[in-house]
Amino acid sequence: MNRVLLVLSLTGLLTACLDGGGGGGSSDGGTDSPAPATGLAALEEAGEIPKLDRSTDLTGPDVDQDNVRDDIATHIDQHYTNEAQRNAALQAARAMQEVFTVDLDDQVAVKEVNRQIARADHCIYLVFEEGNEVKPAAQVSRELEAMATNTKARLTRYLEFNKALDGSIWTTPRGNTCE
Repeated sequence: MNRVLLVLSLTGLLTACLDGGGGGGSSDGGTDSPAPATGLAALEEAGEIPKLDRSTDLTGPDVDQDNVRDDIATHIDQHYTNEAQRNAALQAARAMQEVFTVDLDDQVAVKEVNRQIARADHCIYLVFEEGNEVKPAAQVSRELEAMATNTKARLTRYLEFNKALDGSIWTTPRGNTCE
């Protein structure tokens, strides 16, 4: 349920960005506000948000073919110096990447990808336990999901993946699910 709410929130945010945020003019009658792309670039340059690939390709660039989009891998390497935390974040990024390549008509494959996502998410909660010096597990999980679904096409595919899971039943993983 929380995942659906997050995805819906991201959809609204992404739609606002893609639609120009309501016309681009300022409400005080002064100069026009910057275009959304310019605003994003400024936030990226300031380090406020990660620099993410916005290509039309669902999977995005993966030069080293480690099944993690290069921009997400760079973000993980820069923000998680603890090896266990970095590995957990990479596991989650790899699992999310599968959403963009799985055959949505193959129910067994879709369930397997969902199992990988659940195991990776469980690993994040094991590794980013309360009181760590980086950030809470829930925040790490939400950020990685948001980074993976950063374009309209990727977000649409993620929604389609979740729809393909409709009626599925699964359990929360137990034990150490870290790879």
